[in-house]
Amino acid sequence: MVFLVLAMGTVLTFAMTIAQIPQALAASLVEVAHNKYLFLLLVQILFFLIGMFMDSLPALIILIPILTPIAVTLGVEPIHFGILVEANVALAMAHPPAGVCLFAACAVSKLPLERVVRPILPFIGVLIVTLLMITYCEDFAMFLPRVLGLLD
Repeated sequence: MVFLVLAMGTVLTFAMTIAQIPQALAASLVEVAHNKYLFLLLVQILFFLIGMFMDSLPALIILIPILTPIAVTLGVEPIHFGILVEANVALAMAHPPAGVCLFAACAVSKLPLERVVRPILPFIGVLIVTLLMITYCEDFAMFLPRVLGLLD
């Protein structure tokens, strides 16, 4: 089951790359979002939706080089952008309909998807709130990089 999800995600990634859908999505984001907060919200929605239907690594490889320069232009710290994108992709991996980690957990526990999804919904809610905190409270997300001296 997990390999089937990964294979379909790879096919979807290939089709999206050939059709240049990531470039079109990035251009649409730039047209709509004129400030960094709206841009970050739209990026989170984009990664959440894409992360639900394709594997995270191809999504990151395709979209990060397109979206990072736009984020930096709008005044988003690159490390902050990376943290919030990765947190979003991790959330999408545990979220139905095509969360790879969710299907792996179902395969290991030998439980149907329906029995696994309902108990994790409160945890997904907490993760969404945390994701919003990472996105909009930059000091919260950047505390550790600042302490470690990773910023200029």
